[in-house]
Amino acid sequence: MTKLEIKEVPFTVKRNDWRRLVDQVANGFRTAIYNGYYQAGDALPSRAELARLLGVSERIPRMAMAQLAEEGLVVQRPGAGCRVLPSAHPDFYGHVLYITPEEDGSFYLNVFAGTMQRKLRESHWMFSKLTFHKLDDGRFDISESDISIYKPIDFAILHYTVAQYSDFERWFASLGIPYVMFGYGLKGDFENRVGLVPYDLSGAIAEFRRHCVSRKVERVLQIGGGRGSRTDAATVLRNVDIGVECLYPHIAPNAMVDAYIRAGMDSLIARMKSRQGKDPQLVYIADDWLAIGALQALSCLRIRIPEDMTLVSYSNLGLGPVFVRSLTRIEVDPIEDGTRAASAVLEYLKSGRSFEMKAFSGRYVVGQTFP
Repeated sequence: MTKLEIKEVPFTVKRNDWRRLVDQVANGFRTAIYNGYYQAGDALPSRAELARLLGVSERIPRMAMAQLAEEGLVVQRPGAGCRVLPSAHPDFYGHVLYITPEEDGSFYLNVFAGTMQRKLRESHWMFSKLTFHKLDDGRFDISESDISIYKPIDFAILHYTVAQYSDFERWFASLGIPYVMFGYGLKGDFENRVGLVPYDLSGAIAEFRRHCVSRKVERVLQIGGGRGSRTDAATVLRNVDIGVECLYPHIAPNAMVDAYIRAGMDSLIARMKSRQGKDPQLVYIADDWLAIGALQALSCLRIRIPEDMTLVSYSNLGLGPVFVRSLTRIEVDPIEDGTRAASAVLEYLKSGRSFEMKAFSGRYVVGQTFP
């Protein structure tokens, strides 16, 4: 194929997107290949041309192409450019679409979706991701620019579509596509929803409560979370006559990781220096990024864990805070959850029977910070 026959790149990159530029480029080409926009043998633009078209440095397309080559989708040859391999077009049974709000672009969601993608593609189901957010005028923006090249959708997964997005689900349900919903705060009964799988951390929170009671804890400082949130422990601890003081650091929407870490550090340092009331016996941090900052604060204040104070943290497996001693934690595992979800989706697609899957739940792990 000559240079004049190279197809136009069917996507753009966004600097304000939560995904890395490399991931946006790799995902754009991957989607275009799987959906047949690029056929076996098609040449892709050079790194220099991609850098110019997408407004990025040449390092970005170089890394993206290396990733696609490792996946067996393209081949790179010196002087011959990059071409799509025939094996990049396996036979698919159908197309599964994964949808999540743009502002929930978390570590957990990235790993969860990546796990599902791998499991479904291994079973020859096409898997595409789509994000959306609500505009100021109330409309929903479908932010993936390559939506026009998607094949028809056989099944969809709506993730973290909580109460404020019920109008989005109502609209999506009207399309007639069967779908399952994963998330918090789920309610309502919509046509074409074949399953609803909530996140339920009540078991892990109850184990935490029993641990506090058995250790005769009287004063707890909770940082982050919020009443009724998925990581809130204040409500259940009050029910067992444990005094709970809550700090809710203000963090701007879509803030970067360093803002969370700084908030955890600053809020705990300010509380401990204020000397208002008795010092807590236990600090519970309801977010793993806040916990990183809180641990740094305790080190700055020369407070020893667990000798002077005990500590429990919420933690995503693979992202949790690192401490010199093992953390006692309420832990969720995005790989395990993604694997379970993929298995349930595949069983439904294979059998056509009703969708069956138990709630996602975390685990309470006792470590050295609260033995």
